[in-house]
Amino acid sequence: MANATQLLAVYLHLARGSDLRRQTLVSEKLLALAAATAWEAQLPEIAQQCHLAVLDRNKQHLLRKWESFADAYPSEAFQAYLKQLRRRYSPEKAEHLLETLGIELARESDLYADHLEYATALVEAVLRR
Repeated sequence: MANATQLLAVYLHLARGSDLRRQTLVSEKLLALAAATAWEAQLPEIAQQCHLAVLDRNKQHLLRKWESFADAYPSEAFQAYLKQLRRRYSPEKAEHLLETLGIELARESDLYADHLEYATALVEAVLRR
C-alpha cells in the first residue's frame, strides 16, 4: 500500500461494494476503518462523514458514544475496536478484496484534482447508497 489516501479509497470502495451487496455490518466496519484512515491522513472532514455514515446504517454502533470522530478516535474503546478491525481487514487483505471487484485505483484517482476531492467523491457515493 503506497499511502493512507490510497488505503482510504480502498476501504471506501469496499464499503460501497458491501452496501450494494446489502452487507451492512461489513460496510459499517469498513467505514469505521475509512474514518480512522482519513483521520490519520489529516482529512478530518472525511473522517466525520464516515462516522455519520456508520451511524446512518446502525444507530446502535459503538461510534454513537461520540458526537464527532475527533472525540471517538483517541478513546480506548474505539482504539480496541480499531485494532480488531485492522486485524480482520489489513491493508493487504483489503487490497486483495478490491482486486476481486476489478477496481483499479490508479485509473480512478487520476480523474480528480487531489486526494481530498477523490475521497469526498467516494464518501458521497457511499452516502448515496
